[in-house]
Amino acid sequence: MTEISVKITGGEALRKMLEQFPEELATAITAAGEESSKEVMETTGIRKYPVEQYPRPAMPMTDRQRRGFFARLRAGEIDVPYVRGGRNSKEFGRQFYTTQQHYTTIVGNNAPYADYLIGSGQAAYMASIGWRKLDEVAIEKTDKIIKIYAGWVKRAIKQAGLA
Repeated sequence: MTEISVKITGGEALRKMLEQFPEELATAITAAGEESSKEVMETTGIRKYPVEQYPRPAMPMTDRQRRGFFARLRAGEIDVPYVRGGRNSKEFGRQFYTTQQHYTTIVGNNAPYADYLIGSGQAAYMASIGWRKLDEVAIEKTDKIIKIYAGWVKRAIKQAGLA
């Protein structure tokens, strides 16, 4: 599993402001979190598969990996050529989730191999064919995420009659 979180923090002044209109703000923060998570997840190389490259870089294999591959092929555990979403697929693209916990939005993927594709343990080969790290994309999109949250908070303030 791989995940990142966006958490709104601040001092005493922010806490007092949040207490003034908790319902409106909670709704706005939830909406901002959903919109921000889509902004990150819809980046090519995160949820969208990277553009196919031909010829693809060769994946280096040790003798042990090669023997394991052919043993699984003979046993019928894998198919060649690989078909995305086939019988052994964990459907990576459908394993994304977004959860809200108070003023925190958590985005992640439950596929058992997510860390090797988009996480901190990303395999060099996956990076070479276009997969991006989830946390790096989120950092790259920080300005956009701040604008999204600011827009939703401004709406909440206006709806609460405080502007």
